[in-house]
Amino acid sequence: MAPGDRKKIGEAALIVMRGGLFRYRFYFPPMQAGLHEVFWHRPLVACLSQDTGSPEIAPHDLLTGYMTGYLTDNPDPASAVETLAKISPARGISLCSA
Repeated sequence: MAPGDRKKIGEAALIVMRGGLFRYRFYFPPMQAGLHEVFWHRPLVACLSQDTGSPEIAPHDLLTGYMTGYLTDNPDPASAVETLAKISPARGISLCSA
């Protein structure tokens, strides 16, 4: 890891901790269900290994994230519909209300 990397990671963490609406999307246009644009918010979590000092990504099934639906004509985060995603090897993805 380069000497300035820890500082940059710390600065990014502070920005995220302050919160906000970043509106970063991997795919556009979003999936649509009825009158709602649907987004799957699936976190990417990593940390430095105490054993190796190298970054390690958390297992993909540790945090499944959640889905939000925003009205297509008025995507207001305050009125979003939210559901939790559960992944089962036998049944695939199921949703439950948050």
